[in-house]
Amino acid sequence: MKFDLVNPVMYGKIQWDQIIASKPIEAVKQFIDKFFKLIVGDVPSMYVTVADEDNALHHFQIVEQRGGSNVVDYMITSFDKISKPAEKKMMENYTSMKQKFLEGGKHHSSSSSSSSSTEDMIKRFERINAAQRQLPVAYYYYNPYVYLAESIYIPTFVYPTIPHYVEIGFSTALWH
Repeated sequence: MKFDLVNPVMYGKIQWDQIIASKPIEAVKQFIDKFFKLIVGDVPSMYVTVADEDNALHHFQIVEQRGGSNVVDYMITSFDKISKPAEKKMMENYTSMKQKFLEGGKHHSSSSSSSSSTEDMIKRFERINAAQRQLPVAYYYYNPYVYLAESIYIPTFVYPTIPHYVEIGFSTALWH
């Protein structure tokens, strides 16, 4: 089964979509194995969402656990405290961004309220030059409002992985 990472959205040399795994949690494990090599320090906890081939969403909390001798392990648990309006907005943005960034297709304007913010994201991404697009992560977008959590940690990337843009989505369907 194939899974797409839908939050965060990352674009660069490493492919973050079409993860082949038997279960959603296995897809998240594959993501973590790649992702944790690109960040510095620790991220006490983070939240991610993957979509399966039927576009069913699976939300997870990842809690990093440090052991002796600088050994880092993590615990992945399903997370169900979700804002449905923010989840809907996240998927609208993801679908538009995937069409433009990941599939290389043309973005078609729509009359929906999310069109303006998605168009702005695409314009910012298009300013990233071809050399920077060869970084493992050239663009990082995260919508924290999907997860009804007390706090959200954003990772710090190691050099030379540093994305041209790290964008945090603050708009939700509740605000429009």
